[in-house]
Amino acid sequence: MPVMADEQVIVGGNSTAEQYIPIALSLDIGTMGYGGSVIWDVHPKVNVIAGYARGEVVSPRSMRVGGVRYHTKQQDQRFWYVNTAIEPWNRHSNIILKSFYMAGGFAYMDQTYNLTSKTDGQAFGQLEYKNTIAPYLGIGIRPILGLHWGMVAEVGMYYTGHPQLHLIMDHVDTAAQKSDVKLSRGEAWQPMAKLGVMYRF
Repeated sequence: MPVMADEQVIVGGNSTAEQYIPIALSLDIGTMGYGGSVIWDVHPKVNVIAGYARGEVVSPRSMRVGGVRYHTKQQDQRFWYVNTAIEPWNRHSNIILKSFYMAGGFAYMDQTYNLTSKTDGQAFGQLEYKNTIAPYLGIGIRPILGLHWGMVAEVGMYYTGHPQLHLIMDHVDTAAQKSDVKLSRGEAWQPMAKLGVMYRF
């Protein structure tokens, strides 16, 4: 005589819970700020990630514009993203290989940086990534460390294209000559790294 379980047991994703629910939540901090995401398992090896981040976390950096080196400081940042992640070895016995994933997707970026430099006079301005849709590729791990809790670690790269540049030299607005200012190709790419905690239902 067959015995029926009181509760259906479903196996999927990296969940170790008795009742598998294909949703996880994460809280992250990294180069793009602090925020969170929702992870939805649409297939045993594929999930969709939707998230948001904002704020200043990374330290000021520098960049060269028209032969002049500027110090940049983030003024504001808002960041929405949707990625698809593939877990090619999620049945592997090794916890790192099991939790490894490759991600690709797009982000909507709204970023503003203040630029300052002291040359013969005072030079300053703003660098803006406004309403930018940036494609993304990255890799990461999401190991489950208990019944529900786990961690997230991810690195990747966004292609943002060249930002809008507004410079003021010696208190004279030179925005009209911004087409003559050459930005390095490196400014069209933004690296991303983040670390967080995850709760899988």
